[in-house]
Formats: sequence, structure tokens, C-alpha cells
Amino acid sequence: MSPRLRLTAIVTALCMCLGILGPGLARAQTTVDPDQELFKNVDLLLMNNKPGDALAFLNKAIAAGGSATAYTLRCFVYTKLQRLDDAKPDCAKAVQLDPKLALAHQIRGDMLYDSGDLQGSLTEYDAYLALKPDDAAGYWRRCDARRRLGDWTGAQADCDKAFAGLPNDPSVRVSRGRVELQNKQLDAAYADFDSAVVALPNKSVPLYWRGYTALQLKRYDQAVADFSAAIKLGDEAPDTYSNRALAYVGLGKKDLARADYEKAIALDQKYGLCKEALELAIDEAVKLDVKTIGLDPTCK
Repeated sequence: MSPRLRLTAIVTALCMCLGILGPGLARAQTTVDPDQELFKNVDLLLMNNKPGDALAFLNKAIAAGGSATAYTLRCFVYTKLQRLDDAKPDCAKAVQLDPKLALAHQIRGDMLYDSGDLQGSLTEYDAYLALKPDDAAGYWRRCDARRRLGDWTGAQADCDKAFAGLPNDPSVRVSRGRVELQNKQLDAAYADFDSAVVALPNKSVPLYWRGYTALQLKRYDQAVADFSAAIKLGDEAPDTYSNRALAYVGLGKKDLARADYEKAIALDQKYGLCKEALELAIDEAVKLDVKTIGLDPTCK
């Protein structure tokens, strides 16, 4: 399940959309809101890992004359099940039925993001934030879409807004760190990745990015430690091995560097393009530009 489909975020957003929660307190309900009841049932089924039952429940609700919320929730469940072709018309229907339902734009944006339509997801996140301009998680989502589209200035602004509202969220810290890394703010990036590692010590992604930033900063011992920890946690990406090879080169450990790069080539043959350059670096203990290997494995 994609991190941008965290159910807790959906719970809060939908409660606010339906008026279940006010700022800091719960309002007494004198009547039963059908959408509120619908959400409670779907939420319970998903929390019990029963997406199939949630889908069947929503199918009945929609057959009986579904609301924008019903279509939004079914789009969410379809996306959770990776049935993106089924999710798309439901999300479109939800927005058509109620263009002011912020959650419909958020879920549609998430679905489009997961399907690879980054520009479409950005449009939906814009619409969501126009309706919910104070939602820090919304800025995190848009930051990530802008980052992947190469809008580094916009991504930085959005991630900074997300951080202002969610300073301890490791997902926000990783996203902002990646933008800072691109913008050459290496110390700031390292601080963000370090915070994420502390919050998620058993996750390989923050460790990889902290190690990569340490490599840029020529902190070779730290880079090796982080890449090694990520590998121990199951990270078998060739980038992790090729970048640890560079850290070993920086430490003058030729045999270990050579073994890691051979492993990277075994995992992905494209790394063979850089083999001659890396072999020279290992043999001569020459430190290569990190950009030539790793995230962009094209030799220059």
C-alpha cells in the first residue's frame, strides 16, 4: 500500500469534510449522516484488512444511489487493491457529483500519482489545497508530485509548508531531504534524513538517503554504515551497492569496493556501462564524481 494512502490521513480528512470534527473538539450529532455511517463501516472493514468486504459494501451503497463520498471511498479501495482502471471512473464521478468535496480531489490525486499521471495528480492536489489550504499533509503530497516533475522550487516551498505543520513526520522529512539534496543543501538534507532514521530505525529508505547524503559530504564511514544497515534490512537495489562501492573507494578499501560493484552489475546489467571507470578508480584510488554512478549510472 502506497504511503500516500495512509488511512489515518483519510480518516481525519473525511471527518473534517463531513463536519464530524470541529477545530479541537467533536460536535454532538443530533442526526445520523449517511456518509458518516458509510465511512465508519468502510473504515472498520479496512482496519480489519477486509478490502474485498469494503468493496462489496460500497457496491451496494452505490447501486442504491451513491453519494460523492461513496464513489470516493470505492476509488480509494480500488487504488488500495491496485485496480487503477476501476478506480479512475469512480474518482472522476466523485468530483463530478461534488467538486467541493476536498477528499475526492485528494484521493483522485493519490490514484493518479500511483498510476504515473503526475501532472494529473498535481492538478488534483491544487484543487484539494484550494479547499483545504491549512492541511500540511496536502502540501507533502504536492511536494512529492512536484519533485518527481522536476519543479524543485515549488517542491521546496511545499515541503517547507508540510514541515511547518508536521515537523516530526518522517515521510515529510524524507521528501524534503530529497528536494534539499537536489538543491545542493546537503547539511539540511542530512539533518532531515537523520531525523527520519531516528523515527524509523528499521526502514531502509531513510538509511539509504542518509548514506547517499553522507557520501556527497565525503563522510565515507557514515555512508558505508548506512548502506550496510539498509542492505541488512533487505535493500537489494543496485544503487545501494554501487554507492557503497564509492564510499569504499573513498576509504581506500579496493577489494570491498570491487565486490560491491560486481554485485550492482549482477543486479542490473546497466551498471556494466561504468565498470571500466570504476575499475580504474579502484585500482588508482581515484574518487569519482558520485553523479556518474548510482542514481545516474551513465559514465562520463
